[in-house]
Parts: sequence; C-alpha cells; structure tokens
Amino acid sequence: MLSALMERTVNPKAPPFLANQDQDLNQMNDRLILPRASQETGSEASILRYGCPETPMMKSLSQGRTWSGEGLTIGISSAYKLREIHFSADTDIIVFLQPGYGGQRAVNSDKVEEFTMVPNDLYWLPTGTDFYSLSTNAKPLLFMNFDRKIRQNFINQASSGAPLDEAVTPISNLTQHALFSTLLRDFVESDGLGGRLRAEALLNVILYEIRSHHSGNQPQKSTQTLSHTDLEDVKAFIEENLDADVSLEVLATLADTSVYSFCRVFKNTTGQSPHQYVNKRRVARASELLATTQTGIAEIAYEVGFSSQSHLTSVFRSAMGTTPAKYRKSL
Repeated sequence: MLSALMERTVNPKAPPFLANQDQDLNQMNDRLILPRASQETGSEASILRYGCPETPMMKSLSQGRTWSGEGLTIGISSAYKLREIHFSADTDIIVFLQPGYGGQRAVNSDKVEEFTMVPNDLYWLPTGTDFYSLSTNAKPLLFMNFDRKIRQNFINQASSGAPLDEAVTPISNLTQHALFSTLLRDFVESDGLGGRLRAEALLNVILYEIRSHHSGNQPQKSTQTLSHTDLEDVKAFIEENLDADVSLEVLATLADTSVYSFCRVFKNTTGQSPHQYVNKRRVARASELLATTQTGIAEIAYEVGFSSQSHLTSVFRSAMGTTPAKYRKSL
C-alpha cells in the first residue's frame, strides 16, 4: 500500500517551476506527495488507499464512493480541495476528469505544461507513471485502477494494437467516452450492482476503446457467435454458480474464447450482456424461492448471488415491476 507524506515545503523532486512558488504554496492546502511503494510491502495500491486517512485528500475522497474487487477498484471522488499531487503509479489507472479541470502538470519528466480538460478527455496512467499536477480548481473525478496483470491479459488476448505501456494525457475524443462515464458512475452509485462480472466487462471495453484509439484504428463490430455447445456450457455453469461472484475469465474459458471477445460474442448470441443474463437468472431463482419457501428476503438475496437485499430489490423491481416483498404477498 502506498504511504502518504504531508508537506508544506517544496518537494525537492518536484518540477523546477515550483521552486519559486513558496508564497503561493503557503496559501494552498496541504500537498500530498505519494512516493512509490517499496516492493517489500507486497501490497497493491489503490487511488483511494494510500494509507493516510487523515490527509485532506483522503478526507475528501472518503466522501466519494468506491467498489473494489480482486485487483480492481472503481470509484467517484468528491471535489477535493487538495490541488497539488505527486505520485508514482503502482497500478494501472484510468481517470475521467470533468471539463474545466485544469492547471499545470508533468508526466514522467520535469517538463511542465498547462492543461485544461475538455469534454471526452481521459488520462491513461499505466504502472510506473510518475505524475505531478498543480490544479487551479477542484472537480470530482471518476476512476478505475487495477493490477497491471489485468491489462497484460487483455493485451495477450487482443489480436493487434498498441501495448498501452506509455502514459497518455489526455486521450481525447473517444466516441464512447460519455457512455463509459455514465456506466461507471451508475455502477459505483448502485454499490457495484452486477458485481465482478460487470466491472470486468466495463474495464475490458474501455481498454479496447483506448487501445483502438491509441493505435489509430476504429473498433470493428463483431458478428461472431458462440456455438450451441459452448453456450449451453456457459449457461449451465452460471446456473450452478448463481451465488458466486463469477468472473469473465472463467466464462470465457468455458466458451473457448478470450475475455477480450467473450462479452461481444455472448451478446451477439443471446442479445444480453453476461451480467444482464446472470441478473436475469438470479431474479428467476429469487422468484422461485420467494414463492416456494419462507426464507427471508435478505437470505434469498445472498443465496442467489446479490451482495445485499437492496441489490436484489433494485434488480428485481427493474425486471418484475415490483419488489420481492410485494411479489411474495401477491402469491
């Protein structure tokens, strides 16, 4: 886990342009300098887990919301007041910043440049990126950070394109940027509705778009579908493991395809994304249990794979037009 060090003096490793700005810095909030974690810690860094909960940045970010799974965190921060940040990324990071966020930055060098985010901009910061930012305002940020092994698996399974091992700040004009932002925000604000399966699907499609954009290639629509046998194997596995946090990797292996392409071929075959299909089957199982047992609704939620009763209620209402409690009473 990254350690955080609060300072009010100029960081000697900071870009040179800060050397004569002591007076300005004294008028600012505390600075957060995030040195790279030592290998001895054996920990995975998270943009929300720097190990210093009392810092201004952490207090502000803690007011936001996050979802964390194995090797992957998705979150929304509140508009933090801390305006100077320096860190070396111990994970891969994708950051969506609101238009109007700007100031001065340095990426992997002492070269400082002015920047202002515009609509459909995002930052791609792979592991090892040294990032420095002195911002002129405060805006919320939407982010994903994840173990570089996830990116490497994605690269290994993709047929062509850039390796994504260099920082790009910003990546502009992604055609699906607004959709990505909406989907990620909805995912976090629903407390991770759809779980690991949906989170992995979101990350894969965003990496696909970033890689295509970085390579100068436009994403091509696929018409490939799963064979009947592969589809039945996937469905059977889902049915037997509704209470588990099923991963895309397992489903892709069953279908004898890559994680990179599984979501698309599954939807081409069924008309639904994997997490939509899984939720549909969970609702069906929950309906059966509501009708045939006296098991409490919270327990049913866990039995069919939802993280809480509220998650079950949300998905159930969307699919059935009523809540689990009202559905049971109507029988």
